Amino acid sequence: THTPPPTATATPTATATQTPKPTSFLNEAPTLTPDGSAGSSPSSEPITLRLQLQAGETYRIQLLTRQQIHQDLEGQQLETLQTLGIQYSYAVTEVDPEGNAWMDLLYERVILEQDTVLGEVKYDSADPPAEIPAEALGMSALVGLGFSLRMSPRGEVLETRGADELVEQMIAALQISDPAAREQMEATLRQQYGGEGLQNQLRDTVVQFPEGPLRVGDSWSITTETFALTTLTVKATYTLRGFDEQTARIDVRSSFTTADSMEMLDFGLFQIGYVLAGDQVGTMLVNLQTGLSDIQLHQDLNGEMTIAAEGQQLLVPLTAQGVFQVRVVEQD
Repeated sequence: THTPPPTATATPTATATQTPKPTSFLNEAPTLTPDGSAGSSPSSEPITLRLQLQAGETYRIQLLTRQQIHQDLEGQQLETLQTLGIQYSYAVTEVDPEGNAWMDLLYERVILEQDTVLGEVKYDSADPPAEIPAEALGMSALVGLGFSLRMSPRGEVLETRGADELVEQMIAALQISDPAAREQMEATLRQQYGGEGLQNQLRDTVVQFPEGPLRVGDSWSITTETFALTTLTVKATYTLRGFDEQTARIDVRSSFTTADSMEMLDFGLFQIGYVLAGDQVGTMLVNLQTGLSDIQLHQDLNGEMTIAAEGQQLLVPLTAQGVFQVRVVEQD
């Protein structure tokens, strides 16, 4: 689940009807429609979904999140259009007899685009500007870094290695001179990219399959906690709609809510907390040879951001709509 970053200090866009512009990064991502081709003739035979990654192979993944975020700051209507893109690769180094795969994940490319009346922020690590925009510094530090993980055939992340080193390398790349700012950034990055944080991120791209076989119409549900600006409880239900020899089509419905007590993120001079709720609806196309999936989810979110400073609080209602896509682009 991907939620918008704080944008209450932004300026509203000229027109609220704009939609996030696609980038060359993923403009060939699949369009997954409710009546997709996979499984158009429902089968009565059961199917067991599993990851089947091969040692020595490299699998490349692209993620794209496009969001339109609306905030009401004391009567001022703020609109933000945002596109985030990440490309990474899995290089599978070992697969044991049970099918558990060790792999090295490498972040290869990141993209950030933001659109406001103040102008556009654009960053693409494949064609970086002379000066990296401040908004892209955190993401830009990922490129060329990575970690190792072991994943089960059901898509469970069993173990990660190198998460601490990843955070340390990101901090070094950012070159933050102020000690307090460096400490705060390190705490934030460890929450997002520490061992548990990395596992939560991977759940967005590799779904945990059920234990047993499925027939068309069968469903399974998974409840997890993840961190995206705040701790979210995510309840997802997956329903097998059909399959053929190459592909299984799965409908996805999920909801997410924040914890009962609001967490406040400390930014030194001020703190920010969120109360959020929302839904995601979409489709997965699972490659039955690898178990990897193309995914498209439509997201709707609403809630409230709290900004606290010097003993006072400001409440900022917000809504967001967006699309989250995962694409397996090539296999080396």
